Amino acid sequence: MSPLYKKLEKEIRRKIDSNEWKQGTKIPSELEFSEMYGLSRATVRKSIDSLVLAGYLQRVKGKGTFVRKNKIEQKMSKFYSFSEEFEKKGMKESAKLHTFHVIPANAEVAENLSIAEGDKVYEVLRTRLVDDMVYAIEDSFIPVSYAEGITGEMIMNNGLYHTMGLFHIAPDTAVEKLTAVVPNEKIVSYLGTDPDEACMHIRRTAFSSGKAVEYCDSYTKGDMFSYTVELK
Repeated sequence: MSPLYKKLEKEIRRKIDSNEWKQGTKIPSELEFSEMYGLSRATVRKSIDSLVLAGYLQRVKGKGTFVRKNKIEQKMSKFYSFSEEFEKKGMKESAKLHTFHVIPANAEVAENLSIAEGDKVYEVLRTRLVDDMVYAIEDSFIPVSYAEGITGEMIMNNGLYHTMGLFHIAPDTAVEKLTAVVPNEKIVSYLGTDPDEACMHIRRTAFSSGKAVEYCDSYTKGDMFSYTVELK
């Protein structure tokens, strides 16, 4: 006969595996579990401790215990897409467009796109979501001269890279710079994270046939991804 703490552990795992308790869900407190299942708090604590060690749950000081977010492993040895990685795991990925307009390129954007400062670029500011939860904020810049006629509606309906493809722009390689940072107030407001919770700052220049076609300045939640670099 299984120990009582194992039975509760199995029930909690069932709720997580069936997606009844989604990633980031706050689970009942030890006291609530005790009252729900008629168990001692020591037994409940043992069940939760076991699931924390197994990576199913995460304790957050002063807030409670939550279903742990499974990190997406991203290998850095080839051109990749977050959307494709989520699709492989059966997760629904989407994007929300916040800003779409034409602006003059500042020094940073111009340098990364190999264009002149002041040249016109599209600015595309989007939040990226998985299972309706924001995981990233992306600010993309594309030279207008490479794709005259792009509209915000096209991006909302087709996605950014598919829209670029309509103009015969197919990013095939990229250079990224990754830095762990504490986000500013603006980024926190988009990501919905705690002000002192680190996130990943990714600056990426995408190329098509050797030509820089997009510069993206993005921030992703620190607990969403792990990055693996392949050295040869």
